[in-house]
Amino acid sequence: MVHYKSEYEGPWASAKPVLFAYPTADWRAVRPVFNTAICGHCGICYLQCPVGSVQDKGTYCDVDLSYCKGCGLCAKECPNEAIMMVREENK
Repeated sequence: MVHYKSEYEGPWASAKPVLFAYPTADWRAVRPVFNTAICGHCGICYLQCPVGSVQDKGTYCDVDLSYCKGCGLCAKECPNEAIMMVREENK
């Protein structure tokens, strides 16, 4: 059996520091904006986010922009169209 060691967390390795140890959204071009008034709290965006930046807030979902890459999967999969992707302002 092969044991893979990495300094980063991944599908085949558990490492320290963990995946969310460093903010990684500096290169994002667009970001999701959640309309919490029409969010159905179905959790589809939570399940589809590849980096796990969508957070369950109890009655709605929101995003931690520190880790969001701006891929848009949350907006594409939202059945209520409660998520809109908007262009990032110049940083």
